[in-house]
Amino acid sequence: MRLPLACALLATVACAHLRGGSRDDLDAQIAAYCKALHWKDFDAAGALVVPEHRTRWRQRRDAARDEQDLSIDECEERQARLSPAGDSAVALVRLRWTRLPDPVEKGGVVEQHWRYRNGVWLLLDDAGAPLAPPRPAGR
Repeated sequence: MRLPLACALLATVACAHLRGGSRDDLDAQIAAYCKALHWKDFDAAGALVVPEHRTRWRQRRDAARDEQDLSIDECEERQARLSPAGDSAVALVRLRWTRLPDPVEKGGVVEQHWRYRNGVWLLLDDAGAPLAPPRPAGR
């Protein structure tokens, strides 16, 4: 009688441990990333990028003079899809920005790829955005 109970408890704990991230947590990370971009808090935004891309992401911000020349006027999640395992997600985000010296506002919907690692959602790729992290090799 105790063996089935122990197996059920072990299976519950194992499933909870292997479960991926939640949609609410993903939405919160996307909102935090958008807020950081809007306020030009590139340190906070960079902390939401996967660790293997952070240094290069920051170097690109500095090289492009984003703190001086880039203004994000709108950043809003339109939709997000989680993988069945909950370890990755694709989000569509509406962005509008201006990059000096060009006074013309640009914008569109960009596709963000997120990964759930060590209990937190992190940005892997931001295709089409004005400050996309480097794409992994082979993509």
